[in-house]
Amino acid sequence: MENKYTIRQTAETGWLYIFTEPNAKGEKMVLEVFKNKDIDSKNSIPKLWHKKGYTNKVLEEYWSIQTYVKDTEGNSFGRYNPQNKPNKCEINFDWILEATDENLQKLINEVYRLFSTVQGETATQEKYRKVREYANKNKIEIVTEIPNGWQILKSAMTATSGSVWVDNIESFRSGKRKTALLINVK
Repeated sequence: MENKYTIRQTAETGWLYIFTEPNAKGEKMVLEVFKNKDIDSKNSIPKLWHKKGYTNKVLEEYWSIQTYVKDTEGNSFGRYNPQNKPNKCEINFDWILEATDENLQKLINEVYRLFSTVQGETATQEKYRKVREYANKNKIEIVTEIPNGWQILKSAMTATSGSVWVDNIESFRSGKRKTALLINVK
């Protein structure tokens, strides 16, 4: 996986793995890795995990990771983390691994696999698809530039996300009023 990421150490036992290429959905990824040590306490996390049967032994040192994914709209998420069960707030103990170099590489490889194999629309494509669906359903014209003599309706708050209402500045009573949704597709 050479040249797929750069590494920056952030603490004595913490590193950032910054993936160099976006995935097919245009998302960018930063993986944060921490090497954790068990503490001298009967109620430490690794001892409780073992006591409850989540791990087959007390992990003296183990890896924990966080993922930071930014989509094409600038939204951030914690996606593609194998240590989290999908769609649940639960730990996936299959990926709580002893802190060895080999296990670290397994975690990095799995995060990269999850991140790089995802398919689908970018967040921006999804946003504009939803605008088009809304416009089609409601028989509303879509424009990508404000037509001459038109304006943005600043007080109109009902436009679907990713668009704004524009109109031709005619009054309702004139019978000549026209409106449209303006989207800024780049």
